[in-house]
Amino acid sequence: MSTKTYSYPTIKVTPAIQMQLFKQLRVSGHFFKAVFIKKTNQEMRTMICRFGVKKHVNGKGLKFDPLSKGYLPVWDTEKLGYRMLNLNTLLLIHYAEKTYQF
Repeated sequence: MSTKTYSYPTIKVTPAIQMQLFKQLRVSGHFFKAVFIKKTNQEMRTMICRFGVKKHVNGKGLKFDPLSKGYLPVWDTEKLGYRMLNLNTLLLIHYAEKTYQF
């Protein structure tokens, strides 16, 4: 049995590309893979997530602005809950057959 490996182009992310990428992900609502370093124990974690999930909100909203603190709220499809992506520890995002390296 042979396994195929795919090589996707890697794009080094500048601040302009970063904002454009996050806007595109928010508008599209597509799934993407994020790889980051967990703040609590310094482990590398891979998460399949997406923006724009509104099913489990309670209508109260957040008590702080996550973007001003360097976080992005996303829906984690594996743990079935909202999580915060820390932009300071984000390593890469894989979306639309491209890998964006931070």
